[in-house]
Amino acid sequence: MTYEAPDFFSTQKASEAQAAATSGADAADQLRELAKQGRVVPTPVNSDQRAFMAPLHPNGKFLAKAGTVNYAPYQTAVLGMKPAIDRTGDVWVQFTSGICSTNDPIIIAWCEAHAGDPEKHREYHERCQENPRTCGAPIGLCREKGPHVDDWYKMKLAQVPLKNRERGLDPEIDVDGYILGAVARESHDKPASKTISQVAEANENAARERSDGRRD
Repeated sequence: MTYEAPDFFSTQKASEAQAAATSGADAADQLRELAKQGRVVPTPVNSDQRAFMAPLHPNGKFLAKAGTVNYAPYQTAVLGMKPAIDRTGDVWVQFTSGICSTNDPIIIAWCEAHAGDPEKHREYHERCQENPRTCGAPIGLCREKGPHVDDWYKMKLAQVPLKNRERGLDPEIDVDGYILGAVARESHDKPASKTISQVAEANENAARERSDGRRD
């Protein structure tokens, strides 16, 4: 089975695709706001937004915070039970062409918790009084644009077969762990010990050794 993710192999192309997909909606929103205010000068685009990349879920939508459940009036309840009729105030994380740009602190906290660090993921859900095991989103769903995000993006895509190519990297490789390790090493003023090509080569050697029956 092939994966339906767009075959973007650079975060720059993903950003361009996201901008093209959202520019029309953004312009419409601005025009509506200007009409309400009676203004003719466009409002400046918010520049303090943070952008998170999700290559394997380009148009994914995830619930970051559940809203308030609204129940039917008591007099319409049956046998003393008040049925829920709707829920308001849900906060959703929406990716467009693989990017979620936001300045909402709730969405930012959720994205940071799903950037590949299992400990931060656990701590986030425990702070929200939730069971991390019931989370339906991948722990390594997204990463913020910044150092190593290009490597992470390409390696994530390489782990799944796309329509126009086969899988290029063993899915058992812990890409999130590798990137976290590279960032940790650089934080101690040490360069990353392996490049992507070296990781791929090591993976091929390991697969060859397994086929030959070698376990060491």
